[in-house]
Amino acid sequence: MPNHTGEYKKIDLKRAAKMAEAGANGVQIAAFFGVHPDTLYARVKKESNMDFSAWIQQKQASGDNQLLTKQFDVAMKGDKTMLIWLGKQRLKQADKQEINIDTINNVMPYNGYINRNARN
Repeated sequence: MPNHTGEYKKIDLKRAAKMAEAGANGVQIAAFFGVHPDTLYARVKKESNMDFSAWIQQKQASGDNQLLTKQFDVAMKGDKTMLIWLGKQRLKQADKQEINIDTINNVMPYNGYINRNARN
């Protein structure tokens, strides 16, 4: 839709795609270009022949994949912090935690009775 001077605002869809890959949503991308979100959605539909929701989902998935690949590459080069983090995220590894039952019982002993009328 033309602005008040009869000119169309330029929306660089390559730049918009990069922003979506980085995690920006439609409102953020539209604000960057100074257009209403509906204008962005219509432009994406016209130029990519995809609904905006499918377009942005595709772009964000691509960005997630690029990020995961980069993290994996960093870990494989020997970054111990990244190796530990990826192990926890992807392999469900965890730091060993010991729980002392006596400590738990001293914090909140259970006497077999729950007072449902107690006020806090």
